[in-house]
Amino acid sequence: MRGSIVGQVQALYRLSGIAQIGHSKHRAKELARSSGAKTWHEIGKRLGIYSYSTADAYRDVWKQLLSYAKSNFGVKDIEKLNSEIVHGFLHSKIEQGVSKKTFQQYAAAIEKLEVALNMYSERFNRRNTYNFGLSSVRTYAKEIYAGEQTPSRAYESPTELIGALKEPVHQLVASIQYEGGARLER
Repeated sequence: MRGSIVGQVQALYRLSGIAQIGHSKHRAKELARSSGAKTWHEIGKRLGIYSYSTADAYRDVWKQLLSYAKSNFGVKDIEKLNSEIVHGFLHSKIEQGVSKKTFQQYAAAIEKLEVALNMYSERFNRRNTYNFGLSSVRTYAKEIYAGEQTPSRAYESPTELIGALKEPVHQLVASIQYEGGARLER
């Protein structure tokens, strides 16, 4: 594929068919199961991207990967990515000290890139097959992150916290958030 890193990532996202925003993810999971997918991993390999925020996050990782490939391997074409490049990229992220959760997001984004590349190849009869074989890198990461605990972000005593607020309107809003299960998206 030709073009800048951003251009290639955008073209792959648009042309591969991976973008499924506005379609039912639930229905896609049902179809994957009915066509033989048994594990969550098998189901995920048959799904597209159904959320704008996920699409943005994944495309950002794809851009970082392609930039890494260009800088370290001289590979400028997203269709020429291979296991060696992908493994090197993920190992570099571990060495940089990214958190376990961040590493998992990188790995998920790269697995979805693999799906997008296979869809693109099939759609445009490119005769390429992509399998980055992330299991060995995931095993290595599991060992590295074995002792890392993901801290809970939940308040220990939410009702006491709500009661300590001075303004009644703040108490009302906090109660609605707590009882309604509101979450903050960054």
